[in-house]
Amino acid sequence: MVDTTTARVPRSPYATFDLDGLLASDHVSAATRRALAERRAITAPPVPRVLSVPQMRVLRAVAIRLVPQDDQEDPVDLADRIDARLAAREGDGWRYGALPPDAEAIGTAMVNLDQSGWERFSAGFADLPPERQDEILAAMQRGEMEGQGWEGLSPALIFEELLVEMVETFYAGSRGQRDIGYAGMADLPGWDHIGLDERDLREPIRVQIDNRQDRTGQLTGE
Repeated sequence: MVDTTTARVPRSPYATFDLDGLLASDHVSAATRRALAERRAITAPPVPRVLSVPQMRVLRAVAIRLVPQDDQEDPVDLADRIDARLAAREGDGWRYGALPPDAEAIGTAMVNLDQSGWERFSAGFADLPPERQDEILAAMQRGEMEGQGWEGLSPALIFEELLVEMVETFYAGSRGQRDIGYAGMADLPGWDHIGLDERDLREPIRVQIDNRQDRTGQLTGE
């Protein structure tokens, strides 16, 4: 099993890729530019829309462990994006039959995670050190959560749902796409080099990062 609870979003070898320049260019359609701008501009309201304040605090702590953004100057508030989706009653059109509706499943899971923190380590989940949070999340991933609050729920399935949604949300935004050197948002015709191992001028250059010095790719041109 892959230990997803300790996955990292690494320092990107494309960090100096001129993403904003590409988005402003005539290589990107207006609809794509608008969609990416909207995803980047979302800010959390002072009070959660669906989840409670304590539930959101736990969910934000979970997000930090599942999709760390230590090297992001302006990290994406993944927990707020989930709360906004729940408020809009949006989804991908299906859910596991073993789980209740998303808002109930996620809200209850956050309460249970907090309770697990108190039972195992005498502190709420969000107040635990990262290694203790990882222990609880790893147990959740394995489906090994105890307590009456988990009755009728599948901890492993909720973990899977949260991990998938948080990863998808991060990489649906322009910052996540920049970090992996994705230039596919340039969705208008004009690509000249499309063969294997060919780089178009609008694509970033990957530069190796070693332990001695962090170096990032240069701007790719117009």
